[in-house]
Amino acid sequence: MFFGALWVLATVIACDVLFVTGSSKISATIGEIAVPQSVIQQIEQEIGVSPEYKDKWYLRLCAILPWFAFLFATLSGLLLSRTTRNHKDYVVTEETESDKIERASDAKQV
Repeated sequence: MFFGALWVLATVIACDVLFVTGSSKISATIGEIAVPQSVIQQIEQEIGVSPEYKDKWYLRLCAILPWFAFLFATLSGLLLSRTTRNHKDYVVTEETESDKIERASDAKQV
């Protein structure tokens, strides 16, 4: 479980770095003529969009929600490791089926 939590942590950190520092590169052509970046940036500003990843709400959710997966994986690992440590002191007090059959056959013979 701890390996899974560590794996989630590594991927979450990588995704968060990409989310904070990344942006999309937009290019456009008309036929075979490339549209200048200044025109593209002007159109972006007019329609109110941003190439930055951190400005998009749906990518913000993708950056935040995996932290909960890391939290729960870590908590599960801690609980499982504590349970296995406490398992050594556990004694089975219930009879097995073979013990019950043997006891019943001994009672019939008497």
